[in-house]
Amino acid sequence: MKRDEQWMIAERHAIRLILYKREKEHAIVARDIRKIVDIPPVAIRIHIKELRRQGCPIASGGSGYWWAESKEDLKSTIRHLRSRAIDELVTARELRKCFNDNQLTMFEG
Repeated sequence: MKRDEQWMIAERHAIRLILYKREKEHAIVARDIRKIVDIPPVAIRIHIKELRRQGCPIASGGSGYWWAESKEDLKSTIRHLRSRAIDELVTARELRKCFNDNQLTMFEG
């Protein structure tokens, strides 16, 4: 395993430990995670996305990130993620119109 991969795994594990069993009332913002782990906010978001894909119930909202205790805790996070995904698809559709190329499909880039 390369050194960079080891660091990525270590960073992700550190973020998981910071968030594990953290209640909504004690949510933590990316800025404060950065103070602990010392990585850029974009890396924090990437790690949180990967942790979610691995099944970690990480919720988020205006107060930061926390470990969801129930489906209810995750509902607003899921709504927010779906809304962002739909918004990006709309943006992609509009970009396709830039060159009026009807042959360009979403999967061709």
